[in-house]
Amino acid sequence: MPIHMLLNSTAGDILSEYYTHLAVGLVSAFFIRSWAMGPSNTRERDLHGRTVMMTGAFTPIGITVMTKLAERGAQIIALEPTISTQIMELAFVIRSTTSNDHIFVEECDITSPKSMKAFTSQFVKLTKGTGGAMEPPRVDALLFAHEYSHIGLFRSSKEKTRMDEDSLRRRRGLGTFFFINQMLPFLLKLPSDRDIRIINIVNPLYATATPTFDPLETPGTNNQKSVSIEEGRRSLRSIIFARHLQRVLDALGSSTPTSAPLPNPDEMAKDTIPKKPSNITSIVVTPGFTRAETIVPFFGASTRCPQFSALGAIII
Repeated sequence: MPIHMLLNSTAGDILSEYYTHLAVGLVSAFFIRSWAMGPSNTRERDLHGRTVMMTGAFTPIGITVMTKLAERGAQIIALEPTISTQIMELAFVIRSTTSNDHIFVEECDITSPKSMKAFTSQFVKLTKGTGGAMEPPRVDALLFAHEYSHIGLFRSSKEKTRMDEDSLRRRRGLGTFFFINQMLPFLLKLPSDRDIRIINIVNPLYATATPTFDPLETPGTNNQKSVSIEEGRRSLRSIIFARHLQRVLDALGSSTPTSAPLPNPDEMAKDTIPKKPSNITSIVVTPGFTRAETIVPFFGASTRCPQFSALGAIII
């Protein structure tokens, strides 16, 4: 029925000699969209016995990812700055809907070095088993979802507001760096035959900052007022860090003692870098644009946004 209504409404506006062009255009758009989305992954991997430690677990994207992981049987350790009643209720709902009781919430502020150090120090001391069978806690993935949410309004803000936004971007990015460095000695001691993932979810605006991006530039020192470019720089810094981290991990090699200092891959000869890649893989992913965490904050279209914009609410 909707197709017939659409044809009846447009039949008088499109000349018959353009029907072929219209059909070719629609088919081409469909195939281009399918190609741009890439191949679909239909594999349903069993994650029972796997442990995923994640930040930003109770953001919209975090809840989606955590639910999918829990449905596949993964044990989730969600890190939150403060554990409120609402957070515990959400965790209970996810446990109930996924029939997975292995969802835990731990207090850890990813923007506070003191909080992260306290958590990681306590976590690595945990052991399983008794006597000679005691083992360190299992971690199969570190998933950082806290850097995906958009920061800043599309219109030029006040100078103090821009400074606060730049500070938040820096603290979130440095928090990821600090937490990985705190956990890395522990991860390197885990069995080398275990696949471990370090995953960082970033916003999709990295392309806007590519032409003018300078990796050596201190965040917040540029006079660029475009929020899109500032957010793009934040994503690119995460991408470059993940790439460098992977080079360091591969340079370590499985035979390198864990007490040895981390090598500088830029100073190593190519023939000294082990051909076998590390069992720890650093990955950056972007889910694209989402209404709740990129579009609405960009336009300030909700009263829950740090900066509400009536114009943005009208646009959205």
